[in-house]
Amino acid sequence: MNKVRNYQEVLDAIKEVKEVRKGILTNFFPDVEKITRWINSGTFFISKIKDSLFLFRYQDDIVNFFFFTTTPEMLSLALAELTPQMKETLLVTDLLGKPNDVSLLEEVFRTNKFFPYVTLCRMNKSSQDILISDNHESLKVAGRQHADSIFHLLNTYFDPVAEQLPSQEEILAWIDQGNISIFEENKEILGFVIYNLIGLTSYLRYWFVHPQHRDKKIGSVLLNKFFSASKEAKRQLFWVIQSNDNAIKRYKHYGFEPENLVDSVMTNKNIHYEAKGD
Repeated sequence: MNKVRNYQEVLDAIKEVKEVRKGILTNFFPDVEKITRWINSGTFFISKIKDSLFLFRYQDDIVNFFFFTTTPEMLSLALAELTPQMKETLLVTDLLGKPNDVSLLEEVFRTNKFFPYVTLCRMNKSSQDILISDNHESLKVAGRQHADSIFHLLNTYFDPVAEQLPSQEEILAWIDQGNISIFEENKEILGFVIYNLIGLTSYLRYWFVHPQHRDKKIGSVLLNKFFSASKEAKRQLFWVIQSNDNAIKRYKHYGFEPENLVDSVMTNKNIHYEAKGD
């Protein structure tokens, strides 16, 4: 395993795998800006095993890893070698796709001593809906002085295994881009929404209201801010825990509908998901 020094190394390694045989099987859909940030922080590593490529992002006690290979058989051979090497590490991977395709990948990982942790489903909403005003005296765009508080709230109320949580550097980058809005009273952040626009798609990354301040319509104010910021987009996307019926009902209330697309989170430890502050 080697530390990645620049993004070109990743592209060159992917090219080598592609040249081995026809076919692409991967869960690596890179955001170049994000990957570059991981490279610059020294937390992104690469390893080639049996004509398959593995990429690792280290963050605290968790290692999120991605694969790029050609067939399920080649992936299984590589995992059989990787798994014993990393048995002391909490490895987490996301298998994305249509349910039937993801089920086939899950079987490959189960065979190589991985366990299902939780499944997310993607929801989408057309941006053609009428926007509700996002004006509120407590709603404001986050500043750099809010970064530590937002980071703390994310790591307290979100599950780092189920949802890849951003680093402080990523939070600062979103703040600098104006992509985090907060609901603040008496210098306390009661909720926030994090989003970004890529092309004609707006991604709702995190939407949070402090458990002690629920039922005050803070969530509505924050979500309307997201809708307003997304007015130039054609669609809005969001991932939600598939078993979280209450959350899915809330999102449907705001016009989101489930897609036929899932994210199965698997780990090499037999641990179980527990909801945090839903």
